[in-house]
Amino acid sequence: MDRNRWVENLLPSAILLTLTFSTAVYAVAASFSVESSVGDGVYVVVRLENLNSTVYTHLTDPATFNSTTIPERILQECRRRGLERVFFYGERVRYDPVTASVEVSFYLTGLDILRFRFDEKTMLKIYRLDMGWRKVVCNITGQAGERILTLNLAKYFGRPLEEWNRTEHLDPERGTHVAFVCNYAGETGFDPTFKVVLPPEAGDIQRSGDWVTFTVPAGPVESAILNPLTVLGIIVVIDISIIVSREAKGKTKVSS
Repeated sequence: MDRNRWVENLLPSAILLTLTFSTAVYAVAASFSVESSVGDGVYVVVRLENLNSTVYTHLTDPATFNSTTIPERILQECRRRGLERVFFYGERVRYDPVTASVEVSFYLTGLDILRFRFDEKTMLKIYRLDMGWRKVVCNITGQAGERILTLNLAKYFGRPLEEWNRTEHLDPERGTHVAFVCNYAGETGFDPTFKVVLPPEAGDIQRSGDWVTFTVPAGPVESAILNPLTVLGIIVVIDISIIVSREAKGKTKVSS
């Protein structure tokens, strides 16, 4: 085999080996995580860490990626599912060039995400959390339309919530929360994880499909408002006010 034929045969294999090696390094190094903490709404933090330099550079271009890229895509998916009462706010993006990492945070709110009702007998608030918004595919493309990155949350974290691992989450104030974690083990170029953190007072926790239900004790003001004695007291005060007002009007008429 002459030298030219040898180069022609070997070059494609060398290129393929180089690309495979580069992909393997990227897959081992990079990580993708989502954490959603439940309060009055759902606070979502998306982290992309240890990205390769090309991807990171593209993500720092506001025309390609910004603080609204992911929440806007979630909103579109919710609208597609017929969920109109979903909103986001407080979006923010942070870049760390030292570790080639990107962090996006925002709040999801609305009755199609999180709602509750009062149980007057138990004085508990019963919450119903819809985590269906996680089933979204976020394709990030460059200005020329080239694919930069695909975050396929539907694939990574689409398992029913009852199959997620139950664990404990310790917040910065040392409070303990019930949490559910999904780790995706397939080939992605990432190491995807998703954690759902419930309020520290959450009890009677149930999971089914995309839904989580739990209870939280009503606050002092809410308990006072719901207490039948409080309602009775308000009625008595109103009645007394009416009687006093009538008596005052009667005295005014007599004196005139």
